[in-house]
Amino acid sequence: MEKLLVEQREQDASALALATTAWLAGVAENADSPSPAVLETGSVMGHLHQDIEESAGHR
Repeated sequence: MEKLLVEQREQDASALALATTAWLAGVAENADSPSPAVLETGSVMGHLHQDIEESAGHR
């Protein structure tokens, strides 16, 4: 993502960030017997995904 941003490819960086946060949130959500840390990570990824989505929409 950093390289994409340096190259001023904001849309590509946003798409990568959205895919990454969605994937990590899904992994946490589908984990068998997730620990509290995994559940928290999933929640954080969900919030980050929403924040990135909102930010990308304002460009």
